[in-house]
Amino acid sequence: MSTSPSRSEEGRPARGLLRSWTGRLLPLFLNTVYLGTIEGQAVNGLAGGARVFFGREFAALSWDQYLALLGCFAAPDASNPIVNPGESARQVEALKARLSSLGIEPDAPPEEASP
Repeated sequence: MSTSPSRSEEGRPARGLLRSWTGRLLPLFLNTVYLGTIEGQAVNGLAGGARVFFGREFAALSWDQYLALLGCFAAPDASNPIVNPGESARQVEALKARLSSLGIEPDAPPEEASP
């Protein structure tokens, strides 16, 4: 007979911690994520990306602009809409196709899309 906790018991505190931090970590990530560099200056966060790349506030972005920011997550400098607009456009189309395959309408922005 073992006195050590089972794997499922060991995982309970971790799952609880993850749940309690998810609500804090996601906004932190969205507000600080690195999105590339423009003229030697790092662009961080969705709101910063909206202002630098598109000259708009985040809430005023079009669906394609929103997807362009998301495309920067995977390859920030390569998908930068200012430095590499062609790659950014390809990322947007790939994201639209993926969303469509999941049954998500890629032509209307999410209702609560805020960083």
